[in-house]
Amino acid sequence: MQNFKTMLLGGKPGLAHVLTGINGVGKTTFMLNLREELRYSNFKISLCTQKPLSTLSHWRVVDLLDFMRTQEKHAINTEVLDQNNFLQEMNLQKIEKTPVMKLSGGENQALKLYLTLIVKADFYFLDEPTTFLDKKKKEYLLSVLKAYKQNQKTLFMIEHHHAFIDQIADHIWQMLENKNMVQAKRGENYV
Repeated sequence: MQNFKTMLLGGKPGLAHVLTGINGVGKTTFMLNLREELRYSNFKISLCTQKPLSTLSHWRVVDLLDFMRTQEKHAINTEVLDQNNFLQEMNLQKIEKTPVMKLSGGENQALKLYLTLIVKADFYFLDEPTTFLDKKKKEYLLSVLKAYKQNQKTLFMIEHHHAFIDQIADHIWQMLENKNMVQAKRGENYV
């Protein structure tokens, strides 16, 4: 953990670090522990987990979006994320009157990504961000994340989609069953 923390903090901003490995090996636990370590160092981290937005299930999408827009301006990331374009490309405008509990997996994922990326942060932690997204939305998300990198935002992702990883990652790490991590390269047969 300490080596990974040192790499994130000591590396230049604007890089994408991707962790991959078989399911159940501990990648999400590692990410959450790393997040806690960095929070104690006074870094702002925005996190998108795999969990659905169940605690907000009674809200309609539009209510949640309006709530986020009314937050203090310094907490909202407008210099990188074009909010209206994101909402349109991820089809969130079409479902704005839908209660969160009625969203499909892809709609829930798109909303979680919006809520994560709209926040100003030093690090963006994304746990399997392409889950439930169709090809068009994955391509759009890739373009958004590339813009974050160009704006010196550091990304840490857990991901399994090889084509996505190969297009975004600056560093690829594979967690092995024994919890050790090895560095992988683009195009390798990592898990």
